[in-house]
This record gives sequence, structure tokens and C-alpha cells, in this order.
Amino acid sequence: MFDDQDRAYFARRAATERKLASEASDPAIRKIHADMAEEYQRMSEGAEPQCLVRRPADKPLFTDGS
Repeated sequence: MFDDQDRAYFARRAATERKLASEASDPAIRKIHADMAEEYQRMSEGAEPQCLVRRPADKPLFTDGS
């Protein structure tokens, strides 16, 4: 699915996210960066992307504001 250029980009992003995770003082932010690093690493190895954000099925993603 991904070519070599994509995989190299994902590997760079994984490294960046690992660095940001190690520098984050807030545990929640650290986890977000660590999760993103893991996902970028997976994609750099050719895995299909996964959704990192879970939401209840009964909650719409977008609303019209009413």
C-alpha cells in the first residue's frame, strides 16, 4: 500500500512523536504522542492505518450546530 517514500516519512514521524512523548510533562499528552508514534511505526512497516480515536457509535462525528 505504501511506497518507500511514504514509509520513510512515517518512520520520521514516529521518531518525532517518540521525542515529543519523552518531552511531555503531562501524562495524557505523553500517551497521545506515544500512541501516535506506535501508529506511525506500524505504517512505516507497511501496516494499514488504524483509527486512534474511539467514539461512541451513537455520537455523530459532526453536527449542524442545532
